Amino acid sequence: MKKYFEIDAFRNIYLEDSYVIGIKESEGCIIFYMEFVLSAAHSCYSEPLSNEQYCYKKGAIEFKGCSSINWLKRTKQAFTDQNSNVDLGNIDIFVRRGAVNQLEGDWGEVEITNSQRDIIVLIEHL
Repeated sequence: MKKYFEIDAFRNIYLEDSYVIGIKESEGCIIFYMEFVLSAAHSCYSEPLSNEQYCYKKGAIEFKGCSSINWLKRTKQAFTDQNSNVDLGNIDIFVRRGAVNQLEGDWGEVEITNSQRDIIVLIEHL
């Protein structure tokens, strides 16, 4: 079993305080649109805005080549922050067991099987 921070693509990203801002599912693919929290060691890091605790950058987590996307629980719950931005909560749990990725948060719980282990993390460079 690997926790997300042991996967190279997530190096210097802190998911527990990052926000899911959308989820899109298509044949063999699922994308989590994110507002990532980056650590100071990340190449896209910049100083946090004066009213924020962390460096936030928009991006996405894309699971490609999925043979199975199994929702164990799904909710429509959404949250609104002080700036009227809407999010679906955090990714509280992300572990990989072989080809199966288990993700869980306020938005639901999903098991994603991709034997190629093809996960792409994209971060906007603004």
